This record gives sequence, structure tokens and C-alpha cells, in this order.
Amino acid sequence: MGTITDLRLLGELEVHSTAGPVNVSAGKLQVLLAALLLRANQTVPTDRLVAVLWERPTVGARATLHVYIGRLRRVLGDGAEGVLRTRPDGYSLVIEPELLDLCRFRRLVEQAAGAGEVRRENELLRRALELWRGPALAGVPSVALRHTLAAGLEEERLRALERRIETDLELGRHGDLVAELFGLTRDQPLREAFHQQLMLALYRSGRQTEALAAYRVARDLLVRELGLEPGAGLSTLHQAILRGDPLLARPMVVAVPVPRELPRDNAALCGRAAELAELTAALPTDRSAGMPVVAITGPPGCGKTALAVRWAHRVGHRFPDGHLFLDLHGYSQDPPLSAAAALARLLRAFGIPLDGLPEDVAELAARYRSVLHDRRVLLVLDNARDAEHIRPLLPGAAGCLVVVTSRDRMRGLPVADAAAVLPLGPLAAEAGRDLLGEVLGAARLAEEPQAVADLVDLCGQLPLALRIAAADLAGRPGVTIAAQVAALRGGDRLGGLALDGDPRSSVRAAFDLSYTRLAPPARRLFRLTAIAPVRDLTTTTAAAIAGLPIAETQRLLDILVAAHLVQPDRPHRFGLPDLLREYAAGRALAEDTAAQRKAAAHRLLDCQLHSARTAARLLFPDRPHAPVPDPLPGVSPVPLTGAAPAKRWLAAECGNLVTAIAEADGHGLPEYAGLLAGALRDCDVKAANAAR
Repeated sequence: MGTITDLRLLGELEVHSTAGPVNVSAGKLQVLLAALLLRANQTVPTDRLVAVLWERPTVGARATLHVYIGRLRRVLGDGAEGVLRTRPDGYSLVIEPELLDLCRFRRLVEQAAGAGEVRRENELLRRALELWRGPALAGVPSVALRHTLAAGLEEERLRALERRIETDLELGRHGDLVAELFGLTRDQPLREAFHQQLMLALYRSGRQTEALAAYRVARDLLVRELGLEPGAGLSTLHQAILRGDPLLARPMVVAVPVPRELPRDNAALCGRAAELAELTAALPTDRSAGMPVVAITGPPGCGKTALAVRWAHRVGHRFPDGHLFLDLHGYSQDPPLSAAAALARLLRAFGIPLDGLPEDVAELAARYRSVLHDRRVLLVLDNARDAEHIRPLLPGAAGCLVVVTSRDRMRGLPVADAAAVLPLGPLAAEAGRDLLGEVLGAARLAEEPQAVADLVDLCGQLPLALRIAAADLAGRPGVTIAAQVAALRGGDRLGGLALDGDPRSSVRAAFDLSYTRLAPPARRLFRLTAIAPVRDLTTTTAAAIAGLPIAETQRLLDILVAAHLVQPDRPHRFGLPDLLREYAAGRALAEDTAAQRKAAAHRLLDCQLHSARTAARLLFPDRPHAPVPDPLPGVSPVPLTGAAPAKRWLAAECGNLVTAIAEADGHGLPEYAGLLAGALRDCDVKAANAAR
């Protein structure tokens, strides 16, 4: 079953190993394992285990316990030494303390008590409390365990929670505590400490009347339920609030600014549940030493920022010391934000005055890392140019989380052992429909289901395009969805996908920002891929259309793939999504002459003809064949060396050959339609018939 890696009591009983979760489904085995884990590395007397397993033990209970011990050993994959050991008077489960969440919880609480600094104590207590997934031993079928030992564990949790809230108050976080404390006073109505903390948090938030009302609620409850007046702590605080004691308003520790800079989570986000779950899974456990760096990458308009903001709001509670959001302008009409400017903005968010800050980037980065030391901060770096752009902005603290969005594939992301890269693509068709429904309403969509499907398809299932189309329709309630579809099909689709007709707020403008960052050779290859008379390209056919050597073409393709402007469909094959293809074709019409475009198509068709005739000769050497001409200058056909490679090439390229035959005339090269059809007929009769 593998080696045990994690044992969990603080919630449902769980066992994990290097092979995955371990199934401990039998109720008696759960009770036995829980009893042993609660006293891990100690001998649990046989009589104690019998009492836990059976309310009324029978004569054969000890023998049955021995059977259960054997079954539990098999479930745990006990080795020769054994983690479940027999002792003279009982049994002992011998484990590394760090494997058990209860031991980790107690260790963190103990470390917090000796931290000597409020901020560090608060951080350790938060980490300890995050280990709790629900009531201890939830689901374990033993009244004795849950009502005795589990109750004691719950008391440990509540004491740690009280102290964590005390440190939050000392750090000036009273405004963030009010909602939590209202819930705690409802769930733990007889615990006076929570009522006292709620009153203080309300008072420090400028809500004196509500603080006094909270006291009255607490007093009435205690008198009604217990027949007792509030204790000295609650009564003293009540009197201090009544007289407006100035000492109450001052936290014990000078409050450091806690930035909350995340944008509002108000974008319609549909169809990204799997991605949100994957991002959450990338967060480390409390034992992880690495700082997580999560990069969300993808083409323009696929919703990277919306996903990052939604997820940041979801996990923000884990980072009490600040939430930062910084647009790096990696792909923008403005210049990319320099490291020095970015670091200065981040430091200013923590109240660090800019006067006297060093000008050297390395010194600024060191100051920034010092400020974040021992803090748990969430940092969203939006629209990064590449991995190098974010490198100086990474905190040194393991308790921080960095979320990056970029059109670049972020190769070379630092902290590779703690980094996750999530590539984001277009939405599924159903999610695209849901996004339209968020803006237009389900009723309007239900009236034109086919037009809705067509609109999603015309938008390339791209969230940006869908939002623009939906906003346009929402602003024109008299226009049908079918009319919008007809307008996009009949005119400039990219021009039609613009907010209020503003070209700066359009899909084309989003694509422009990626295109203009490319060097001229990469731009040229991108343009020519869109006019290629084939469905997709290989490195060889891309080299032919560009008239470049294979190695140089591969380098340029790598650049385009990294920028998410060309999509790797299958190994060694590349294509363009519909909207990007239309954009690239428009660029080719604007920037390449008709002669240049025809020459590119000529090279590609010549490359395909050369390869097809070579394949025919290799597949059917005994038949007569048309001669294989020398390729045009700048064309390097696939080097086919036998029947097997020829057959594989034909299977992969048959669809492209059929497309080339159909489109050759449109490129001013009608002779290639007949030449390619003849070559294809020599290779495969069925494919030739399809070509006709």
C-alpha cells in the first residue's frame, strides 16, 4: 500500500500513503485506529481498547480484539518491524509525530506560546487551526471516544482560537473579526471569551452601540441558561465601554497596514470549476517549506485575470497580513512596469515611505523581502511579460502565495519545486452559453437556442469575445441574437466584437498587444500560418511557407507557442484558433503584398507535392509515377526513407492534402489542384476520391 505519509484525526479519520488514500471503512477498525492514534507512541492497555470497542464486552472480547489488530496491521501495510506493536499489557502505534495532524496541531500551538512576538504567534496559531477539517473523529462510530477524548480536543481547539483572536485584536485587525465573532457567539453561546472579544472588536470598529447591545445579549443568555451574571472580564469591559475608556481603542501592538487590494470579484466566471479546484490543490500543506508560485497562462481574452481574482478571493482568508494586486503591464499599451517601480508600489502598500528607499533594484528587493518576513501575504501579479519579469518581486517568506497571470508560458518559473502552471484555454460550449446567460438572462437565450450556439462558436468560446458580444446585445434589447450572428458572419467579425464600437476595447486590440511584442521574423511566420492552404502545420510545412531553415522555423514556432499565438494541437503539429487565424490573416493582408502571399502558398504546395510524390514511389515502387521535381528554393520537404515513414506521413497529411487541393485555385495556383490530386491518387485511391 506504500509508506504512510499522513494520519488525520482533526475531522474525519483519514490515512494517506505514498500510494494514495488508505481505505479504513470497517467501523471497529476506525474506532481501534482512532484510540491508538489518540495515544500515539504510548501503550494503550488492552482493557482500555476493549472498553472503547464494546459498551458491554463479551467473554471473547480480547480474542476478537487480537483479530482486529491483525486486520488493522494489514490495512496499514505493517512491515517486519511494525508500526502497530504488541506490548505486555496492550498495544502501541509507533509513528513519527509529524505524520499525525493532532501532533502537528499541538506542536504549532506550543511554538506559538513561545514565539515572543505577536505577529509570529498569530501566524503559528492560524497554521495550527487550519489543520482542523471539522469536529475531531467525525464519523468514527464510538460514543465513548467522541464524548470524552474528542470533547477534550475541541476544548484545545477553542483555546487556540481564543488566543488567535486575541492576537488579531492586538494587531489591530478588529474590523476583520466582527463577522467571525458573531458566528462564534452563536455557535458557542456560553463561552464568555467570544462575547468579550466581539464587544471589543465592535467598539474598536466605531460601533459602540452594537458593542453594548452584544453585552446585553450575552448577559440575558447567561442569566437564562445558567442563572449566573457575566464574569468579571465581561462586566469590566462593559463598564469600560460605557465610560469610553481610551485604553480600549488602542491595540497593544502598533498596527501595520494590512493592504486589501484585490479587485472586486464581479466578472461572470463560468466553466472554471475544475481549474479552481486544481489551483486550490496546488496550495502546500502546513509542512511545505516552499513558497507557492501559481501561474495562470493562456491566450489573450481567455479569462486569466478573472480566474485569478476569483481564486484569490476564495483563499484570501489564509493570508491575514495582506492581499496585493499589481498590474505589471507586460502586454499593454503602456510600457511594462519596471522592477523598481513595482517594488516601490508594493512597499508603499505596507506603509513604507518612499523617501530614503534605495534606488538599486537588488537593495529594494531585499527591503521588500524583509518587510514580508514572517507575514502571510497573497500577491497577485497580473499581466506579467515572462518569468524574468516577476523574479525580483517574489517574497522570501514560505507563508506567502504568489499568483501570476501571463500570456507567456512562463518557462523558467523560479522555485520550480513549489510552482504550478495552469494553462487556460477557451471555454466549453456549455460554459460559453452560461456566460451569455449571466449577462442576457436565461429567458432571452431560451428564445433562440440555435443562434446562441452559433454566437458561442463565432466568439471562439473565448470569454472576452463572449462578454463583449453579450454586453453589446444587453445594450440593444431590440436586436435579436440571430441578427448579431448574421452581422458577425457577414462583416468584420473582429471589428464587431468591440464594446460600443471602441476599437481599444475589442478582441482585436487584445490580440494587438501580443502581436506587437513579437520580433519581425516571428510576426511574419504568424501572419503566414493564417494564409496557409492547409488545416494545420508541421515544422517542415511552416518552414516551407516562410522559406526558412528548419532550425530557425522551430525557434520561431517556440516563440509563438510560448506567447499562446500558435497552438500545439498534437506532437509536432501546430494550428490557430479561429479568431486568431482571422486576426493573423488580416495582418497578412495589411502587411504582406499579394506576391509575397502567393509565393508563400507556392512554397507550401510545392513542399506537399514533393512529399506526396515521394511517398507514392515508396509505397508502390512497381507502379509508374510522375517524376519528383527539385523543390523550390527555401523548401526542405520531409525526408521520407521507406514505406513505413511514407505511410505515417500520408496518414497525418491526408486531410491537409485534400484541403490544399480545394484551396489551390484561391491562391492563384490552380495547377497544383490537379498535381496534388494525381499524387494523392497514386498514394491512396479512397483519399483521391475524397479529394474530388
